[in-house]
Amino acid sequence: MHQSLLYKRSPYFAAATKEHWKEGQEHRIPLPDDSSLAVGLYVQWIYAGKIFSRTSKEEADDKSSCDEQTLLVDAFVFGEKVQDGHFKDAIVDSILASINVPGKDGTLRYLGGQIVDRAYEGTPEGSLLRMLMVDIYVKHGSRGWLYKISNIDFVKDLAGDLYIDRRFSPRLDTIGPKRKNCQYHQHGKEKPCYNRTM
Repeated sequence: MHQSLLYKRSPYFAAATKEHWKEGQEHRIPLPDDSSLAVGLYVQWIYAGKIFSRTSKEEADDKSSCDEQTLLVDAFVFGEKVQDGHFKDAIVDSILASINVPGKDGTLRYLGGQIVDRAYEGTPEGSLLRMLMVDIYVKHGSRGWLYKISNIDFVKDLAGDLYIDRRFSPRLDTIGPKRKNCQYHQHGKEKPCYNRTM
């Protein structure tokens, strides 16, 4: 990759490529603990400014939906590591788009238990991705979903939010097609969304 692009996007890479570090001298940054597909998605994002995903039910089935959602969560975790807020915001939008594309049978595929567990294992407390996971389960979940979850922090967060009446939570109204997702973005109110700057 072009080093200048990494500098601009990621404080992690900007620090790692300084000349007093081995990585900066060799112009190589090993990423042995990261998904190669997630890193590839990050490279695609830096050069294209887009996350490409399935858009029609003809392209979707249970396996492809799960694979795509797993990749998106892994990519968010990678974005957390490299501290690229715009990338994480784009991934959140892609996750929401993914759950709003029906499968061939016309049903929506929400994030399964293993995907939620991955998200919680790879993000810190207070992460916006965690908040999104909880909101999806509060808005669309059913009792059977809980049997596939093993992360106790998610269960605690979910239980806390279930005390809030679903009908009166303005956050939950954004989980649907053609909604603004900025409440799950890192940029906050003081910076413009990547959607307006890319």
